[in-house]
Amino acid sequence: MRLVEKFPKALCGVCLLLLAGAWLLVWRAAPRAEQGGAAIVYGPVSALDNTRHVREWSFAIHPLHNPTHLMRTYQPLLDTLLPASDASRLVAQPSRDYATYEEKIVAGQADFLLPNPWHTLLAMRSGYRVIAMAGRPEDFRGLIIARKDRALREFSRLKGQVVAYPAPTALAACMMPQWMMKEHGLDVVHDIENRYVGSQHSAIMQAY
Repeated sequence: MRLVEKFPKALCGVCLLLLAGAWLLVWRAAPRAEQGGAAIVYGPVSALDNTRHVREWSFAIHPLHNPTHLMRTYQPLLDTLLPASDASRLVAQPSRDYATYEEKIVAGQADFLLPNPWHTLLAMRSGYRVIAMAGRPEDFRGLIIARKDRALREFSRLKGQVVAYPAPTALAACMMPQWMMKEHGLDVVHDIENRYVGSQHSAIMQAY
């Protein structure tokens, strides 16, 4: 396997999304007994497609966008990672929201994952191993976006506002910004209305 390593009310809200970060590539290996001996070797979870004699490796991607957008963005990239002569194919496996993605991680439904750091910890507990990282950890951050006509310049102006996030488990797009708001005097439980809308794209549209 060769890999390249390296709403009316909501319309006046604010959204949080991922800017950049240390995305991790993780792989799930399932143990199996080696034929004719007691040794244990590790191999992929996916089974061989006997009709085409092609092994399809599922590649589950963090739900940055809706499934259609994810497929359109990532499948052409995955198609370049294996030569045409190789009897394997990487297939993008999008998720409609964070909850669905987390279910896939726990169930081990994908051979490869492209998760955020929080989901990486979940994946490691579910039998995955980290094999590569994209980006630099110091670049992992979130953005707070608001409509220009809201004129939000201070954290105190967020009181009473609607804030949209992809999900409670979005590290850069929820956890880190909520902690920052807390450090600037906001009670994120009582001072703002938190809405979890499924993806970064949805959060942007909520603010729009």
